[in-house]
Amino acid sequence: MIDLFILHWLLGRTRRKQRQDYTPPTPKEAEVKSWVDCDGERILLSQSGLAYKSIAWSDLRAVSIRSEGRSESFGIPLLWCFADQQQEVRITEFAQGMDKLRARLADLPGFDSATADSAKNCREEQAFVLWRAGAN
Repeated sequence: MIDLFILHWLLGRTRRKQRQDYTPPTPKEAEVKSWVDCDGERILLSQSGLAYKSIAWSDLRAVSIRSEGRSESFGIPLLWCFADQQQEVRITEFAQGMDKLRARLADLPGFDSATADSAKNCREEQAFVLWRAGAN
């Protein structure tokens, strides 16, 4: 009986120590596992280390940015959204490879780079459509 009491006490003490030592990751640290890549055929996206998704450039229907109450003090990142006929894939602005993808997106006819830049200053929940297939 006393052994069970000691075991319970030790487990509780260990859990309290783990909570005290916990430091939440910064937004950039949390997004290290997120990445994007693109080539001449498709965009590959993986959010938080999950299995990647692929959207072919020929199937891409829309590109947008979502601001979800962005706040510099809380570090809420913008979400880049890529849609084809069957899915919408979201990836954060801090994902590895976003610079390469943004350069490629700028080559799309009618892509609105100015809106993409202005979305960074948004402080409320809002969607910014940057490109739609067939719009130009």
